[in-house]
Formats: sequence, C-alpha cells, structure tokens
Amino acid sequence: IEAYEVDPARIYLAGISCGAIAAWRYLAEFPANLVAAAVLVCGDGREAYADAGEDFAHVPIWAFHGDEDDIVPVRGSSVPIAGLQ
Repeated sequence: IEAYEVDPARIYLAGISCGAIAAWRYLAEFPANLVAAAVLVCGDGREAYADAGEDFAHVPIWAFHGDEDDIVPVRGSSVPIAGLQ
C-alpha cells in the first residue's frame, strides 16, 4: 500500500497450501482489516475458524480443495466453510 497506488477497498487475500493456512490465520487475527475477499486453495482453516468463528462472515471467502489432497485434509476447507454457511 505504501509503495503502490492501491484502492484499500479492493484488497484481495490469496494463498495456496501453507499460504492458505496463513491467510485463514490472518483473517482470524485481523477481522477488522480491509480485505475485500479471500481465495484460499488447499488450506486448513479449522483452527482459525475455531478461534474467530463468525468474525469471518464479513469477508467473502472462495475456498478450493480436492478430495485427493494427501497433505492437507479436505476438511480443513470444508469445515470452516460449512460453519460460515
């Protein structure tokens, strides 16, 4: 934001695998931050959702996770998304 001309109302958070886990944590720890939406791929957000719960409701989250992921359990995405729904 300091280095580029950025519209603070249009900041998108994205992450894959460990990056998605960190993005879930970021949303849990900074719920009032201006994140327009989050795209999270194969991350485990269960712990972050357990900590923040409904505080995630202010950010549209698009989570992707394949059933054949043998590293990060698919429940890492499905559990927090189901809870938000």
